[in-house]
Amino acid sequence: MPDQNGKRSSPAYGYVTLIGSKPIMVNSGESITFNQNGPLNHIKFTLPSDTLIIGKSGDYKIEYVLLIDGPSSSSTYGLILNNVLVKDKLTN
Repeated sequence: MPDQNGKRSSPAYGYVTLIGSKPIMVNSGESITFNQNGPLNHIKFTLPSDTLIIGKSGDYKIEYVLLIDGPSSSSTYGLILNNVLVKDKLTN
């Protein structure tokens, strides 16, 4: 499907995950190394890694899910995009 400039668009999508049975400690600003992935379209990812490369600039929707077993009320999680904490997106 062409975009507004007549160029063909190519959406990027996919998912990566960290699967494990042992607890991990992630400090503020620290990256998470993902160890599995599902289908990837126009995204480069090499296991294990903390980096996904999307080759084309554009607007992308980023979703994340935390599945936690334990006292989640004692933890706070946030979303960092381009090395900046996304305001009002902390959860505990």
